[in-house]
Amino acid sequence: MVLHFLIFVFLFSSKITAQNDTIFFDKYWNKEPKKELAVYYRISDKEIKTEDALNYTPKKNDYIIPSEIFPVKDYYIKNNQLQFQGYLTGKYRLNEYSSIGEAKWYSEDGHLIQSKNTSPREYRKKLMGPVKFPSERNSFSKESVDLSPAFYISYSIALKSQYTAGLEFCLDCQNDNKLLLGLGYGIMRYDDKTYGLPDFHLSYNLSEKWLFAKVGGSRRNAYAIAGLSLLSIMDLGIGYSVPFNQENIPAIKGFTFGATIRFTNNKNLRLNFKY
Repeated sequence: MVLHFLIFVFLFSSKITAQNDTIFFDKYWNKEPKKELAVYYRISDKEIKTEDALNYTPKKNDYIIPSEIFPVKDYYIKNNQLQFQGYLTGKYRLNEYSSIGEAKWYSEDGHLIQSKNTSPREYRKKLMGPVKFPSERNSFSKESVDLSPAFYISYSIALKSQYTAGLEFCLDCQNDNKLLLGLGYGIMRYDDKTYGLPDFHLSYNLSEKWLFAKVGGSRRNAYAIAGLSLLSIMDLGIGYSVPFNQENIPAIKGFTFGATIRFTNNKNLRLNFKY
């Protein structure tokens, strides 16, 4: 009798542990082993079949759509307010996921920030990579600033060709869209002379739409460029440049074509295909 009771208790406790696994996170959504230092916590139920959750049956040879997904709820540890609710796929123990199906994000005071329903067809089409979940995806705060720079080189042509290199810093790296501050130095050949031009710019890269917009300038001109952004690693765009003084040589004026390539080890800056 006692043996049967012990077996029952063991099986029951194992089931509870499997169904309700609580994980703590810091403000950057890295796993935090100490509860007192955590900002968020996650309660994950055991995996369920995709067919039951999304009313969709993956094909046998479908290696993109998983056969099982995780129902997940994230909370603010400060007040136990729901922060995220949805289904996740990916590397569960490594805290790397992609969202599939209906997902909702909430602010700390309980207001709905964003909701999205990613169908299996959209999931496959976007070839999504793993992502983490910041608290307010469309908000900007000092925590979003990442001072790990990216090195960039760019080519532009208006009046003459100009080559520029420098560093870019991510001012809004916790969101899907990236706001980049660039500081660099460029050179231009004009009338057999070489001119040095410092470069300052702000670039806003839209991850879902593969677009970017950039404004910037030097001591001789201001410019605006927009176009395609390939994972924020390469930007190709066209725009217009206006000189501050047309009498100064070189007067950089007219339609401008620009191409930029970035090199970085900053994981927040390197864009994945987003959900």
